[in-house]
Amino acid sequence: EAFIENSQALPAELVRLLNTMKDLDERSQKLSDQVDVKVTECLQLPPQATAHTRKNGAEQAQQVADMRADIEADQAMLIQFAEEKMAIGNQCYD
Repeated sequence: EAFIENSQALPAELVRLLNTMKDLDERSQKLSDQVDVKVTECLQLPPQATAHTRKNGAEQAQQVADMRADIEADQAMLIQFAEEKMAIGNQCYD
C-alpha cells in the first residue's frame, strides 16, 4: 500500500517499469524455490554406485539426468529474469 501511495507522484512509465520489475522478482522467487526443491530431491536419491541391477542403475541415471536438465533449464530462466531486471533498471535510470 505504501508503494501505491508513494508512486502516485511518479511518471506513469516509471511506475509501469517498477511494477514489471516487481512481477519479475515474484516470478524469480517462485522459480528459485522450485529449484531448491528439485535440488533437494535430486540430492536425496541414493548414489548410483549402490544400484542393485544394471537396469535400476540405468533408470536412476536417466532420472538424475532428467532432474539435472530441469534444474539447469530453471537456472537459465532465473538468469534471463535477472538480465530482464537489469535492462528494466537501466530504463528506469535513463
